[in-house]
Amino acid sequence: MSNLVLTFAGHIPSKKNSRRSFGRVNLPSKAYENWHKRELATLTDAPAIPSPVEITYAFYIGGKVSPMEFDLSNSEESINDLLVDAGIIEDDSWLHVVDRRGYVAGFVQGEGRCVVDITHVPGVTWRDPVLLLKNDAEIRRLKTLTGQPLTKIRAAEWAKLTSDAA
Repeated sequence: MSNLVLTFAGHIPSKKNSRRSFGRVNLPSKAYENWHKRELATLTDAPAIPSPVEITYAFYIGGKVSPMEFDLSNSEESINDLLVDAGIIEDDSWLHVVDRRGYVAGFVQGEGRCVVDITHVPGVTWRDPVLLLKNDAEIRRLKTLTGQPLTKIRAAEWAKLTSDAA
């Protein structure tokens, strides 16, 4: 099983909050852009973890006098976007990140941190029919091989997918 553990020190800014608008152009905050650029430079040698993956985010909340408040889910999304841009994970959609868990692991005086554990999850059976359903070229190839209409092939794959979930 492949996995990678990364630690991000300090506050992880949200990509969604404090956006800057310039007419039709909408950009993330300057704090996010600076954080992203700085952290991306440190991940040049990090290995890629093949899909599907599970990601655990252990947040150690820091602060000078009392714990800093921030949105954990926004911080998770900022980290996910960084992991995709660094090529560590292929994508952060549900097809690739099949399980994710963020939690407060503790409190520290001063600068906080987040420890991120990315682990490849082998044997996720529902991904194969989903990926097939989303791959038009493969569905057309099956149509040619079997002589069945596209709708019948898609219906059969959907039935496999939903019967596995039941």
